[in-house]
Amino acid sequence: METLYQEYLKEKLDLVFNIDSDKIIRMRNKNQGEAEPNVTIIRLDNRLYNIADTHGNILSEESFKNIYPFEDGYALVYKEGEYNYIDTHGKLLSEKWFFSLGKFCEGYAKVTDSNLKYNFIDRQGKILCKIWFDEAKDFSNGIALVKRNQKYYLLNTQGKLVYNEPSDNIRLYSGCAIIENDGRYNLINAKGQLLCDTWYFIMDGFEDGYALVCKNGKFNYINEHGKLLSENWYEMARDFYEGFAVVRENNKYNFINTKGNFLSKEWYERTWDFNEGYALVKKNDKYNFINTKGCILSEEWYERAWGFGNGYAPISKNGKYNFIDTQGNLLSEEWYDNANGFYEGFALVQKNGKSNFIDTQGKLISDKWYKDMDRTSFYFVGKDPLVKPEYIFAKRKEDKLSLLKVEETLTGNYNCITENGKIKTKYRPIKSYGSDFLMCVDERHNTIYLYNINSRKYTEIGSCGFTKYDDNFITYNDRIYFTYEGRIIDVSRYYYKLNDYFKNNKTKITSGIDIMTKTDFDLLNDKEKARFLEEEKENNKKLKEKQIKEQQDKELLEAQKQKENEQDQATHELIGALKELRNNVNKINSLKSKIGNMKIPKVSVENIFTELEGHKEIMGELKDKLEFIDLSHISFKNVDISGVNFKECNINLYPQEVYEKNLRDCDFTGVNLSPFIDFKGVDIRGAKFSTDSDPTTIDVIPNFTGAIYDEKTTYNGKSLVDILGPCEIIDSKKK
Repeated sequence: METLYQEYLKEKLDLVFNIDSDKIIRMRNKNQGEAEPNVTIIRLDNRLYNIADTHGNILSEESFKNIYPFEDGYALVYKEGEYNYIDTHGKLLSEKWFFSLGKFCEGYAKVTDSNLKYNFIDRQGKILCKIWFDEAKDFSNGIALVKRNQKYYLLNTQGKLVYNEPSDNIRLYSGCAIIENDGRYNLINAKGQLLCDTWYFIMDGFEDGYALVCKNGKFNYINEHGKLLSENWYEMARDFYEGFAVVRENNKYNFINTKGNFLSKEWYERTWDFNEGYALVKKNDKYNFINTKGCILSEEWYERAWGFGNGYAPISKNGKYNFIDTQGNLLSEEWYDNANGFYEGFALVQKNGKSNFIDTQGKLISDKWYKDMDRTSFYFVGKDPLVKPEYIFAKRKEDKLSLLKVEETLTGNYNCITENGKIKTKYRPIKSYGSDFLMCVDERHNTIYLYNINSRKYTEIGSCGFTKYDDNFITYNDRIYFTYEGRIIDVSRYYYKLNDYFKNNKTKITSGIDIMTKTDFDLLNDKEKARFLEEEKENNKKLKEKQIKEQQDKELLEAQKQKENEQDQATHELIGALKELRNNVNKINSLKSKIGNMKIPKVSVENIFTELEGHKEIMGELKDKLEFIDLSHISFKNVDISGVNFKECNINLYPQEVYEKNLRDCDFTGVNLSPFIDFKGVDIRGAKFSTDSDPTTIDVIPNFTGAIYDEKTTYNGKSLVDILGPCEIIDSKKK
């Protein structure tokens, strides 16, 4: 008869005792996401994996280096650098093993062979197509995008090409696809039939059921059947957003809906896309908002304004910044030197040269103000109880990292499976922050680290004494710690009892119990309590020594920061003086809006860059056409852009990412530059900078602190040497 303790072990560890205990080291718990309740993944003493049924019968004739959780009746298995699938009976899906094997989508899984060529297999393990491709995407609506010899094709579930003509590029949508050949665009359906009578110069993606097209310098819209929205062709147009699109006629702006009707009888100097039911408009050099019925939000027009986010929009009045809601009411009585729009409940504000975040109640998230906050990356801020209070984490918009699975390797490292792929870490990953950071825990030293995926560096940020794992336990110094009602409980006696128990049963536990109950905790005897207290005393001593060292390091760092703050204050006073000078040229900048804003096409990265050894360059034939291309979504990371003319271009500039931080002789005339851009160490000798009249332009000179410049470097036509004085970096090198 089983003892009460054995019943407890069964409940907490999901062990099947009638399996040969000499062979099994551990079994994966059912709460780890296995979709087959009657099949359990087991690990044998030879460090290989197999599957067993509820009676303890091993199902597969061979064992594998790893088995992933079952999904739709199949589990991915790994052996000798290759992959296959097994079913719930332990039978292999295919006789052939593959270099990589994806998930099933619409009945087909993408595979690659040893030559890194792509194909598909069905649920019977049969190869779909006789042709192997250089690239392939998963099936969607019965069609898969494939690439061969630098050309794109569409493949159906019969293994046949839908459109036999090779294409320079193909974008798939529901019911149709946009194809590109020699810079011209058309639509095809699932049968490979062309839907448009003519080939267009521009064809954007579908938004609200319509795609923007360009012909003979005029713009219109087509639906997924290739039919034009209306007979009207416009000077300029933008994609539909929230049911409306911006169009321009006679250098004036308005909106049209998906029926082709104008939103308002009023035409404006400038309009922006709808966001949260309101669109920003400009009239007589002032700004306001209109709703989806064409009505003005407020009787008051502002010096500047930005779009709504989380129910609030930044506005500017008398050179100061605040926020209004959708009723036109101010968020608070506090006015700031600068402000960004809200994202996920928080907005970046600036005052006296330092930055902070406020919530939608108008309250600051921290009593401390920070410098060097980059508004392009700090979209979302949260205080995490697992780390020291002085750390503030931010999440980028393009957050794709999210932990999907963590597996320990035989060498003691960890493979973290994310939406971005596999990442190897030294310590166990337990949480993701944005797309750049992982929180990891060092179980041996009870320490939490923040891991920068880009620089591959670990930063110690706190203790893991209250870290909550997915399986709710921490092992440290031969102890197991469990989370219980928000507290960490030391249950070392259970660790020893479990090992003693499994030692007698010729097996060993390497997995944690789910959650300890209060009854379990009360089982500690006097001897174990004494040992526990003695070890706690030693641990507290080490912790105190560590805290003293951290305090000394903190004092040294504060002294260095004080010196930097004094330098920043001097820079801020100089910026204030330059701000007054900048106000005198606003009228000149506003004339740029009369030039017009012709819709510029978006292009993919592979169509604009040439791959060279160690870096990239912009294709020569495109260098004098950049102003006609939408560069806002293009990353110039590791791209050589020295000497390139970006005049009037729509570009997001991140100087720290470009090749060798080299912007020499570049022309950024008319490009909006954020004052938060980091030019430290960037070579801008001979470069030209100026702003335009766009209301999103910050009315402050960019922060060129730490940049390498000379007398030929200009900002709004004036030499940086005259504005900021001689470059200290160049002068120090001369000395």
